Amino acid sequence: LAVSVRELRLDGESYGQWQFDWRPQQQGALLDNIRGFSRELRFGPQQTGEPCRLQWQAGEQPVTAFRCQVTTDNAATALQQWGYRQEVNSKHVTVNLDSHWPGGPGDFTLADSHTRFQLDMGKGNFADLSGSGTDALKALSVLNISSVLRRIQLDFSDLTNDGLAFDSVRGTGVIDQGRLTAEQPFVIKGAASQIRLAGMADLLNESLDMTMTVSLPLASNLPWVVALAAGLPAAAGVYIVSKFVEKQVDKISSVVYNVKGDFDEPTIRFRKLFDTGDDGEKSKGGQPAND
Repeated sequence: LAVSVRELRLDGESYGQWQFDWRPQQQGALLDNIRGFSRELRFGPQQTGEPCRLQWQAGEQPVTAFRCQVTTDNAATALQQWGYRQEVNSKHVTVNLDSHWPGGPGDFTLADSHTRFQLDMGKGNFADLSGSGTDALKALSVLNISSVLRRIQLDFSDLTNDGLAFDSVRGTGVIDQGRLTAEQPFVIKGAASQIRLAGMADLLNESLDMTMTVSLPLASNLPWVVALAAGLPAAAGVYIVSKFVEKQVDKISSVVYNVKGDFDEPTIRFRKLFDTGDDGEKSKGGQPAND
């Protein structure tokens, strides 16, 4: 049965236009080929070509599964229309979702669900807003990335009064019973910086334990890096070599931090610098970042 809803209204509020194929099953139902537009969000087929679908299986142990691609051309407006602060601004956001939870379609909770998602955002910025409350930033970026970057005192040309500007944000994560794990690191690329976030965050208890790798042009941060690397005999030599070997600059200008604690005021601790992706690399660590 092909279903077309011109306007879906719940409790007096509009949730947009929807189309889907209703397929009754022996126990439950399948909503197949879902297409919808609701409050600046588009719902449709995934990148793999699989249709957007919601399947409900009834019985002694009912379960609901939802697989879909969600996109928007205006992240800030979408957040506002769904009741959140405009903490992320991007003109291109794509999220591929694969989620399941016990019970019917209306029984979804963060604590009981399992969701795998792929995130791809185009050019935009993370706003620098104090406080977090129950805002969407907890699910979208886990922590106030702009605030954290200001505390570590590096020279970010991508960090302005409006927050952290980026060219793209990509990553894959799994949220299992409220615990977010980066299946593939979330990479925030800017015009002059790159930030990689890996680890986990407890979205229910609002705590996190993550590794943040910050890559910046070495020249603008050399005084800070030399001070941090005091006692590392190779620091000066590595810098000189990097002037002649351009490919080395990205490795030399990376600083790795552990970010741990609650979402609002995590502890930021220096782990190592000149990261090459080898955790066994000799480095000087254990220094807390300056507040």
